[in-house]
Amino acid sequence: MIIPKETILKGLKVYSYMAVVLELKPMLEAKKRQVLAMRKWKVSPYAEKRGILEITDPKLDYLIADIDQYDQGTGEFAAYLSEVERAVSILGLPYGVNSVLHAESALREAKRELFNSVMLMPGMPGLTYEQLTTGLTKDYEAFFDLSLRMIAPYIAAMNKDERERFQNKIFKNYAPIKLIP
Repeated sequence: MIIPKETILKGLKVYSYMAVVLELKPMLEAKKRQVLAMRKWKVSPYAEKRGILEITDPKLDYLIADIDQYDQGTGEFAAYLSEVERAVSILGLPYGVNSVLHAESALREAKRELFNSVMLMPGMPGLTYEQLTTGLTKDYEAFFDLSLRMIAPYIAAMNKDERERFQNKIFKNYAPIKLIP
């Protein structure tokens, strides 16, 4: 099977954004953990009722007190986010604390583009992206796993300079990310 160059580049785009997400998530989580460890942040009444007296996991930061005052820029949660933003600014990310969300959104869009490109290839069923995404999650993951496995040898065979130029366009928005050989 011959895969069009456009499809190969869309596969490289998906791989590149996957690398960005995998690189950024632990960096940002580590910064949030640093901020959470700085002091004991006041927890919300909801957290207190459930016996949570201290927040140490960034996934639970929404339980910090005064989240409802965040829009006004006051309260404990606003102070926490301000500290996180300050800690993350050291990384030099243009999207700051939203870098992971931005990269995940770009990854979803890249997957949609890859899907549309693969569906144009001869012999592919007339499936729409909406049909795939409203089905079972395992079908969604299996589709991209198979598509990327099919495209990977073509990406590996690409001219290294061409691959690096393409990846640089993506990675320039995520300062600490380096090219993957």
